[in-house]
Amino acid sequence: MSVITDILDRLSGVEVVKEKLRETGNRVERLAQRLVDLDHQVQEVDRRVVRIETFVEVASGRARQAAPRKLPKSPKE
Repeated sequence: MSVITDILDRLSGVEVVKEKLRETGNRVERLAQRLVDLDHQVQEVDRRVVRIETFVEVASGRARQAAPRKLPKSPKE
């Protein structure tokens, strides 16, 4: 009888491990999806930064191309 009890104990232990493994797999899947979502957010922020940098470069390039401003000369008395 002790052999049968020992086998049953081992089998029930395997079921507990399988359940823990399923739970862990589900958790990993949720974390992987969250990681993908965060990656998409980072890519969107990167695109926005590039657009802002491009805008700044274009705006500063136009400012450099314009003739420098001079103060008006004061009228001579």
